[in-house]
Amino acid sequence: MFLSRHVHVRRHRRWLAPLTIGLLALAAIGAPVGVSAVEYRDCSGVTLAPGAAAHRCDLSGATIIGLDLHGINFAWSNLTNVNGGCDPDEPRTNLAGARIYRAILVNAKLCDAILTVS
Repeated sequence: MFLSRHVHVRRHRRWLAPLTIGLLALAAIGAPVGVSAVEYRDCSGVTLAPGAAAHRCDLSGATIIGLDLHGINFAWSNLTNVNGGCDPDEPRTNLAGARIYRAILVNAKLCDAILTVS
């Protein structure tokens, strides 16, 4: 009796594994590519100024050396390769109180930027 019960449990597990793999594959196909990927908005009309709403903007490669951008909202923005100044002879970029959470800052140069929380 023990042997037949063991065989029954094994058969039950045989069909459960492909079903589970199939459901996982469907979930992976149905999920959007890059679940954490952020869609950036067109910010060509946004003027970078203190307190500006530049959230979810793609500003990669922008130069912001010496600008007064205190309180600007860069949340969820792409700031890859942004140049905020790393030369002490250049004016400092003021980012005091700026919201930069969840922004992509790969290779961003903000060496001399003012980054205080207000």
